[in-house]
Amino acid sequence: MTAIGIHSYSDFNLHYMTNVLMILAVMAVGYGAVHLDRHHAYEKSLLRFHLLPLSNKGFLLLALLLLVILWNGVQASRHFMAENHRRELANTNSNVDTLASPEQVGQAIAWDPGEAKYWWDRALQLREDRAIKLRNMDWSDEERKDLQADIITALENAVSLNPLHEEYHLRLAWDYTDFWKDSEARKRWMPAADLSMERAAYFAGTNNPYLHVMMGDYWLMRSKTVYPGNPLWEMALAKARWHYIRNLSIETGADRARIRDQIVKNIWVHYPDQEFVNRILGE
Repeated sequence: MTAIGIHSYSDFNLHYMTNVLMILAVMAVGYGAVHLDRHHAYEKSLLRFHLLPLSNKGFLLLALLLLVILWNGVQASRHFMAENHRRELANTNSNVDTLASPEQVGQAIAWDPGEAKYWWDRALQLREDRAIKLRNMDWSDEERKDLQADIITALENAVSLNPLHEEYHLRLAWDYTDFWKDSEARKRWMPAADLSMERAAYFAGTNNPYLHVMMGDYWLMRSKTVYPGNPLWEMALAKARWHYIRNLSIETGADRARIRDQIVKNIWVHYPDQEFVNRILGE
């Protein structure tokens, strides 16, 4: 029990039924051994039992216990079926790292709508669908808005179910900005994007170089949505500068040089001025 308890701090070993059955068997054998009455000719287990008189209170307690057991059994069964649908494609294509099909993710959500990763999978699939449609240019503006709304709904569900996952917030912020031309952009979409990005930064901490680049890119883009005289302009640039410099302070060697070149290109897209690049990077 101690070994599996320590192991559980860094792994989900009790998600596997074989491990659960094994620890139950070990506990049962150990409990039985502790209560053996040893004699020279035989061994008899003297297990202790607790009798609960089935009075009104006893019936109520028993019914409550059975309801808890039934509820847990139903939830475990629903989650098992959802995972089965989600992993079916991966099992048939063990050498290919790919997402389950939209139908499989839809079935997983139907079985267990309270699992954040299923909504995240759906959002990724919808984003891929959006990229294909953008390349082919085979959709109307109304269809684009409907698809974007579906992506945002999936990401919002993922965030509400697991608000501690920084990448959910980050992706949601970027997808909010797709409505920057909408009439409600200034009052609704852009403030929501800013809040999601700030939450992403909070939960990501300070030591993830990959996310720092994406956050810096966001605030750099955000600075172009307001006029230079607006206080938000300076604030957005200050945040972009902080994330970029933080990334470069973490990266080392060839990775640092490569990332710095990419950051410079990103800045140049919005502000094609070398002095401005030096200002952002603190050089």
